[in-house]
Amino acid sequence: MSVMTEIELLERARNGDTDAFAQLCEAHRGRIWRTVSSVTRRRADAEDLAQETLIKAWQALGSYRGEASLGSWLTRIALNAAHDHQKSAWMRRVCFWRDDRPDEPDDALSLPEQTARREQQRLVRAAVAGLGEKERTPIHLIYFEEYSLAEVARLEGVPESTIRSRVKVGLKRLAGKLSELETEGCPPLRLEEGAR
Repeated sequence: MSVMTEIELLERARNGDTDAFAQLCEAHRGRIWRTVSSVTRRRADAEDLAQETLIKAWQALGSYRGEASLGSWLTRIALNAAHDHQKSAWMRRVCFWRDDRPDEPDDALSLPEQTARREQQRLVRAAVAGLGEKERTPIHLIYFEEYSLAEVARLEGVPESTIRSRVKVGLKRLAGKLSELETEGCPPLRLEEGAR
């Protein structure tokens, strides 16, 4: 979606146009889904939180000042909703995270190479899912959603140094998990260090 189209849709949505808001939601649905999924790790909870995010966004649309991109604003709402959900007592059970985004094939790779790559991506996502929330969330936002370190710090409401530290600790833990997988016969797995 072009910036101009997003601005026009945003203005229409602020004036009560639900169709315009629906178009904005559709454009950012994947990011919202991945954000809440990275925190909750349960499909049913993620669905509820994604919907809750959109309801809260609709209700707060008048307060959106445009200081951050609409995507960042929606991500902040999604993170807040997910964090609130995590704090509730009934959410204290073990669950598995999964990323429902379809893998995009790389035409330059053979079919066996594409299959191996998808398996590696699955293993990396599973390793990330095994991290604690404080490490998992910034790693997910930086490496899977391509947010900068500064953006993640702003979204989380903490200093950049805190995010940098969380990413460093998380990557160190991931390196250990990934090296364990290699010793179990999996092909070499790597997650580049160096948060943006």
